[in-house]
Amino acid sequence: MNNNRAILDFREYFRRSFLVAAETQAKYAPERTLRASAS
Repeated sequence: MNNNRAILDFREYFRRSFLVAAETQAKYAPERTLRASAS
């Protein structure tokens, strides 16, 4: 039971860190894309 809880915590942590990375990517990547298409 405790092991199952640890697995769920790990998956939640992984999902959260993935979302943070995607958010960061979304913040910085569009700027470059817009700049490239504008010039």
